[in-house]
Amino acid sequence: MNKNPFNDIAREEAGYTLVEVLTALVILFIVFLPVSRLCSQLLSSPTNRDRIVAINLAEAAMNRTTLSKKYQTGQWTEKRQNHSYVVDQKVDREGEALVRIEISVFSKQEEQPLVTVYTFRPVLGEDQ
Repeated sequence: MNKNPFNDIAREEAGYTLVEVLTALVILFIVFLPVSRLCSQLLSSPTNRDRIVAINLAEAAMNRTTLSKKYQTGQWTEKRQNHSYVVDQKVDREGEALVRIEISVFSKQEEQPLVTVYTFRPVLGEDQ
């Protein structure tokens, strides 16, 4: 009887068994289930939700200000998801050719800002 040694090697490297695949899936579920719970808790906590909304409000205000080139100090209230936020925009001249724009977003319940962003912009002849 002529036995080919390559048949045994090919049979051993044919692929994964069902037990190996199921074991890998169980390990993945054990790892990803706590991670997904942690992520959902981080996103659903009121403090983090307020910060995310505040960051979005500050970025939107900064974009409006820099695109319109109307560098004016002001304060207004925005309402998002049944919460009120106060957006405070401060504009300071840094010499003749530079403007510092600072935007802070406050929750109505807190004295400290949830987020503060700022940028420096050059002032050209047609800018205010």
